[in-house]
Amino acid sequence: MTGMRILLSGCWDEKYAGNATHALLSEYERHALRDVATLVLHRPPVWALDQAKRAGRFEVLGWVESYHALMNSIDVQIFPIAIGTGTKGKVLSAMSAGCICIGTPYAFSNISPRPSPPHYRYASPLHGLDHLSGLHTRVDASKQEALNYAKQLLAEHNPAGVIGKMWGRMA
Repeated sequence: MTGMRILLSGCWDEKYAGNATHALLSEYERHALRDVATLVLHRPPVWALDQAKRAGRFEVLGWVESYHALMNSIDVQIFPIAIGTGTKGKVLSAMSAGCICIGTPYAFSNISPRPSPPHYRYASPLHGLDHLSGLHTRVDASKQEALNYAKQLLAEHNPAGVIGKMWGRMA
């Protein structure tokens, strides 16, 4: 998986991620994803940073000037969310940028068209990392599928189209 860039997102607030992040990082350690660059935006808690560093290449980005540019530079975004609040915008941003998304069912709630490969819902962190481990041989093809999905997603979640549908139902 040399060169694959992963953004770990929405995972440091224990209120929303619970132990999902800890479990995911534990699986990272077991899978030995040492040739994968894992990025995070905000400084994680000390326990997470220590655990993540043992798991492989891990970089804390802090503040980024352009979130859009970051989305265009990564291959995969992981959403270890334990409850489904405040994540839809992040997931939609990643999907519309053509990122391959891996997350819990909560991360993908209320998104249409229903996410399917190259986007993966996982029931357990082990299941999520299995998807990630399998991507190294097909990341380019999966990225192309993600870009094709992004076109469908943008058409479905287009504000003008949504407003048009709403007015059509009200008439």
